[in-house]
Amino acid sequence: MILKLTTSTDRSTWNSTHYEYFIEADLTYNNNGEDTSPHGNIPDDLIIYFNSTNGYINASTSTVNGKAKVKLINTTNGTTTVFASFNDFALNKTFNVMSVNSTGVLNTRTGEYFETIQEAINSINTKSGDLIRVSEGTYYENIIINKKNYFRSCFRRKSIFVP
Repeated sequence: MILKLTTSTDRSTWNSTHYEYFIEADLTYNNNGEDTSPHGNIPDDLIIYFNSTNGYINASTSTVNGKAKVKLINTTNGTTTVFASFNDFALNKTFNVMSVNSTGVLNTRTGEYFETIQEAINSINTKSGDLIRVSEGTYYENIIINKKNYFRSCFRRKSIFVP
């Protein structure tokens, strides 16, 4: 069993100044990187301890179906390192925290910032061939792309568009 740590951002909600950030500790994988949950080897009620260098996070929570999820709150802009531990396993992950006022979508040619991906596409200043840079997070939108634009994550992570 190994401890895996992931972060996610929900841009549809915020706590008046910052988007909501979620941290998930996952114990469903074995040492070979195989997901053990289909085999019924899912650990429940194990206590995972959390800590953060920026903001407040629940100190501990128990696993359900092998996973424990907590919310990071009261953060400031900048880099945050989250620590998770379980028995002899310890792991940390560093990521960027953005305020609600830090708009997540940028047209790199015009320098214009937008609240949504669709606003960037629809802008009269956005031309075919423009690069639209999208900050990390979850964007709940139905996007209609009517121009040949390129999209890239700000942090060079994989961007996923789900129809």
